[in-house]
Amino acid sequence: MIDRTKSLAVLVSIAAALVLAAAFMPLGEMSVIPWGRNVPGFPMPPSLTVHLSTNGWNGAVPIAGVDLPWWTVAPLALAAAALAWLAVSPWRPPRFLGPALASVGLIQASLTAAVLVASPSLTVGIGAPLTVAAFSGMVICSLALAIEIGPQADK
Repeated sequence: MIDRTKSLAVLVSIAAALVLAAAFMPLGEMSVIPWGRNVPGFPMPPSLTVHLSTNGWNGAVPIAGVDLPWWTVAPLALAAAALAWLAVSPWRPPRFLGPALASVGLIQASLTAAVLVASPSLTVGIGAPLTVAAFSGMVICSLALAIEIGPQADK
């Protein structure tokens, strides 16, 4: 029989796998007219638009004037999953480090989803809500794991 701590580590790992899968899915899309409306010597048809899609590897979100690359959610998810497995091993990391990393990922994913929803020219892809949902589950499971292993891990 698998004890509760290992099953929580498995759930954190599944959530990390979902974050990695969501990184390959579209976060958002926007339609633009290339080169502006009128290029001298090259008339553009008015119906010509280009759909730009961004995913977890080529996107960034502006936060307080700084472009935070979206690919940083993948290492956060992998680190939280690794810390979950280390928490059930004989070597115990600080017990709230995993939930803290998962919370940082949740904040970044939530801010990105909020920017996508608030922008009138962008549409939200499946990657953003899936990442928010996966990080939400990761925060809950890693926090439950930290509570389950107890304060003896901090010694």
